[in-house]
Amino acid sequence: MTRAGTERHWMRRKLPRELHWQFALAALALYILGSTLGVTVFRSPNLSEAYLEAHGGEHREYLEIKKSEWFMLHEERPLLHPPATEEQHEMAEFVKKYEARPWFQEERSRASHYVLYFRVLNALVLVALFGWFLRTPLLDLLDGRIGEVRRGLEQAADARAETGRLEAEAGRRIGAFMEVEEQVKREAEDTLARDAERMERAFEARRAELEKDTEERVRAERHRAHAALRAGLVEEAVALAERACRAAADTDRLDAEVETFTRLLERAS
Repeated sequence: MTRAGTERHWMRRKLPRELHWQFALAALALYILGSTLGVTVFRSPNLSEAYLEAHGGEHREYLEIKKSEWFMLHEERPLLHPPATEEQHEMAEFVKKYEARPWFQEERSRASHYVLYFRVLNALVLVALFGWFLRTPLLDLLDGRIGEVRRGLEQAADARAETGRLEAEAGRRIGAFMEVEEQVKREAEDTLARDAERMERAFEARRAELEKDTEERVRAERHRAHAALRAGLVEEAVALAERACRAAADTDRLDAEVETFTRLLERAS
C-alpha cells in the first residue's frame, strides 16, 4: 500500500467524536445495567443479614479461628501441623462442622459468584473501552507492521530478482570467458606449432650450413696438409741428395741415391 493510499485508509477509519461519546455512554449504561442485575441476583459479596442474625456469634468465632496463626499453618499443611491440644481439636472440629452447614455453603457460594460476576463484568467493560478507543492506533500500528512486512517482502523479491540477474550475467560471462579461453588456447597451440616448425627448418638449414662449412674446412685442411707434406718430402729429398752427393764417392751409391731421390719425387707427386 502506498503512502497516499495508507493515509486515505486512516482517514476512512477515523470516527466522529460524537460516536465515541455515544459508545462511552452505551458502555456506562450497560455497566449500570449489568451491575444492577448482579446485585439483584447475588445481592452482596458479604453474608446476608438473616444469616448473621441467626449465626452471627458462631461466624465471629469461626473467623477468629480461621485467622489464628496455628489454624492457618494447619490449613496450609495439615500433616505437618496437626492439632496438638484438645482445644485445637475442638477448634478444628468446629470449623469443619461450620463449613459443612448448607446455609453457610449457600452464602459462600453466592458471595463467590458475586465476586466472579463483577470481575468478569469489569473486565468486559474495560476490554470494550480500550478496544474502542485504542482501535485507531492499534489498527495504525498493525497497518504499519503490515506495511513493513510487505516492504520487506518486496525488498526480498527485488533482491532475489537481482541475484538471479547477476547469476545469469555471471553465467553468460563465464561462458564467454570459456570461449575466449578455448580460442586463446587454440591460437597458442597453432603459434607454438608454427614456431616449432620454423625452428626445425632453421635448425636443419643451420646444420646443413655447418656440415658444408665443415666439409670445406676438412678439404682445405687436407689440401694444406698434402701441400705441406709434399714440400717437406721434396726438401728432405734434396737434402738427402746433397748429403749423398757429398758423402758418397762411388757411382753405385750415387745411383742408389738418385734412385731414392726419384722414388721420393714420385711419392711426392
